[in-house]
Amino acid sequence: MYKDIPKRMQGVLESVGIHNSQPTTTQRPVATVDVPYDQFAERLEPLLSAPYAEACRGVSRANWLGAVFASGAMYCTLLTRCWYKHYDGGIQRLNPQVLIIGHPASGKSFAKQLDDQIMCSMRAQDEEVRLAETRYKQEQKKRGTSSKAQKQDALVEPEGMIRYLPTKTSNNIFFRRLKRAKEIVNGEQLPLHLYMFDSELDSSISAQSGGAWIGKHDLELKAFHNELSGVDYANGDSINDILPVYWNSVTTGTNVSLHKKFTLRNINDGLCSRVAIFLMERANFKMVRKNVVDWKTNEELKQWGFKMEQLHGELPLERLVDHVYNLCELSAQEAEAAGDLVLDYLRKRAVFYATWFTIPRIVARQYNEFKKTGKLEVTDDDLKFSTLMYDAVIWFQDYFFGQMLQDSWDNAEREYVPRRKNSKNADAYSSLPETFTTKDVQQVLDLEMEAASKQCQRWVTHGFVERVKKGKYKKIISEIIF
Repeated sequence: MYKDIPKRMQGVLESVGIHNSQPTTTQRPVATVDVPYDQFAERLEPLLSAPYAEACRGVSRANWLGAVFASGAMYCTLLTRCWYKHYDGGIQRLNPQVLIIGHPASGKSFAKQLDDQIMCSMRAQDEEVRLAETRYKQEQKKRGTSSKAQKQDALVEPEGMIRYLPTKTSNNIFFRRLKRAKEIVNGEQLPLHLYMFDSELDSSISAQSGGAWIGKHDLELKAFHNELSGVDYANGDSINDILPVYWNSVTTGTNVSLHKKFTLRNINDGLCSRVAIFLMERANFKMVRKNVVDWKTNEELKQWGFKMEQLHGELPLERLVDHVYNLCELSAQEAEAAGDLVLDYLRKRAVFYATWFTIPRIVARQYNEFKKTGKLEVTDDDLKFSTLMYDAVIWFQDYFFGQMLQDSWDNAEREYVPRRKNSKNADAYSSLPETFTTKDVQQVLDLEMEAASKQCQRWVTHGFVERVKKGKYKKIISEIIF
């Protein structure tokens, strides 16, 4: 029965009492895993409040969690001028990357509709600078063809911030946007997040082999912890600088495109534990729901976007941070008891999403109070919400990537088997008394006297023994490994 079943799945089967035997005709396929949409929705429903309640309107109940993930990443991006203290003592920014996966025509477009409304504030801020850049390029073109225009004063390139980026953004432009995205907040210069939304995951995957996306996979990895990246080229247009990466994203795509992005070759680079991923409920043989534009909800989402952008400063979240620490510790104990290395791997970054996705509901509830006093209260419901986010992030990461991770580790163990070394010297050393002579070594290793003396000298050099007197040695360690 276990011949073709990966080790991790074998362990799960044995833990529930299913042992090696012939399968019966009533058993379900081992690979079948049902997504607990109803359970997630039941836990989420009593906790839905602003600004997530607005984001979930018009989205089917089974896909509420996807709406929370997508809108949460958008709200966190707009809260770019805020930070909190993580349990490791460091200052932590809000850096989510979200993937919404579903079959074609499964309703993934809700993410685009959320982006249209919530991120309107960022696009509005970019608009003036984009217009200035367009005028600059037009003037450059005119001066290339008009001798009269060439005599005018030198053009000055616009220096303003543009943070809402299309997928087809060159690396040079990306780093330029990254370098310019900064503000003085509370007296200190603070880098601000760039943001991308893409309704087709295939767009970025197809660009990986050439064009705009080359090199951005590395940036996706570094954005999660705001690690340093940079360029240093001879090209006169290159920024030649090293910068921390602040870049959030929301992307929708199909299972096919997902399996092009995450493969056995790259599954261990860390990106799979850095993304919050959600699988849409299947909509096979169903008509798309008729919808009427909810102008009131759209306006509320838009207003929340503008409001989030106005907040700045440290978020006092000690109770929430302590809670997610305890969640992570419990998962460590659970993983140890089950021997589950995948859970142990995924839990370490899920705590960030448990915090990040909970922050918008906390600040929305106390928006005016926080603006005035900088104070926030974390409630029991906030902790329940963060627990749900923690559980859901790990569940979907494990659903998509858990078996692939385990298979890659099992393959590595089979491929990299340590060579069994000749233990003749180690065995001979163990058989010698605490104090021994060169003649003793000659006998146990069957060597000439000169060779035995050289062996003793090698042991002295390695610090295994010390010389008592000529021809006599005392062990410092009881056993050697070579």
